[in-house]
Amino acid sequence: MQTRLKRPLLAAVVTGALFATGAVLSSPASASTPVLSDEPTATATATDEPTATVEPTATDTPAGDPTTDPAADPTIDPTTTAPTVDPTLDPTATPTDTPTGAPPTTTPPADVTPPRGSFKLNYSSLWVGQRTTLTLAGIADDHSAASAITRVVTWGDGTTSRLTPTQVTIAKQYTKAGRFPITVTLTDEAGNAQAIKSAGVAVTVPGKVKLSTTSVWHHQRFNVTFSSVPAGTTKIVVNGGDGYVATLKGKNQTVSKAYYHRYKGALLPAGPVTLTATYTNKQGTTTPIVIGKVTIKRDSWNPHVTVTKPSHSERVKSWKTIHGTATDKGSGVHDVIVVPMKASGNKVYCYTSKKKWLRLYNDTDLGRCGVIVGVSKGKWSLTLKGLTKGAFTVIAVGEDWSDRASNVAQRTKTLTHA
Repeated sequence: MQTRLKRPLLAAVVTGALFATGAVLSSPASASTPVLSDEPTATATATDEPTATVEPTATDTPAGDPTTDPAADPTIDPTTTAPTVDPTLDPTATPTDTPTGAPPTTTPPADVTPPRGSFKLNYSSLWVGQRTTLTLAGIADDHSAASAITRVVTWGDGTTSRLTPTQVTIAKQYTKAGRFPITVTLTDEAGNAQAIKSAGVAVTVPGKVKLSTTSVWHHQRFNVTFSSVPAGTTKIVVNGGDGYVATLKGKNQTVSKAYYHRYKGALLPAGPVTLTATYTNKQGTTTPIVIGKVTIKRDSWNPHVTVTKPSHSERVKSWKTIHGTATDKGSGVHDVIVVPMKASGNKVYCYTSKKKWLRLYNDTDLGRCGVIVGVSKGKWSLTLKGLTKGAFTVIAVGEDWSDRASNVAQRTKTLTHA
């Protein structure tokens, strides 16, 4: 135990110990015993038993410390009581003692808890191209503010999205069919991460489509059949790949299609053409879905046209109705331009689409001549009105669906009988 004694009391105890062990100073007989304190003591010889020093009680006056004796130090007021030493400042105290009143030092616990939260989707079943919206909820952490939590969405299709610090919603469009699980990863400022997972969305292609053929000539018609159209479909928009778009009702049905010229353009070239369709319901419209591919065959043949010579060809009535043929090895002849002409003296006339004879004065008038007639099963015909005796000529030129022109067919006859 460490002794914590006041300095005067310590001096008295040491003095008593010296007398108790016979540690007395030797001197001549006539000399007095040295005084060790400011109190007088009895004289003793070497044979005398030393006088035991009595421990002072709380009321006793302790022996003065020579180093602080007022008689020895003129700067000390003898009337002043010796100062009391603060036990807490005792030089015998060890460095491990904690000063009274000092605040304890504490280390805050480490942040090891990940953030928490949840999310939901407005649609978990989509058609290709439609969108779902993800909404975050309950984003919180025991240390980090909600705005300091990073939010990363993994969409399941190989793409990710990082939301802004305060963003809670984000929309996603899926452009292919499949099942796509979704994960939202929340990370706080300490790096603690929480992965929230869900089954995500199921993306499908609505309905089925079948083409009656996949190889056609220009203008050859084929059928497109829609089946298994989902309930709730409001419309189906078909793009034929040639610029023409058809809007259909959202139901099972069959429609026909043919390729010729582009929308407001020239002939659609031979080769593959892709058809697409978009479906619409209350969740929105799909991206264009490929419903088939059709190859337009290349037409390398020119059509062939003839003007049939009637029996009794010199008679006017034999030409009342002109007949002819139009054949083609490729796409087929769609029509024939027939130009009947007659002459009377030095006057020349041509037959027009208004079924009237037009007198020609110059080459410009030729642009108003002729009648376009259709072709059915390789044949064509044109009925004339007002034909009279005289020189008569019929010119015919055909064109197929690949915009290839035929030969120029012509018949000339002088009509002599009505």
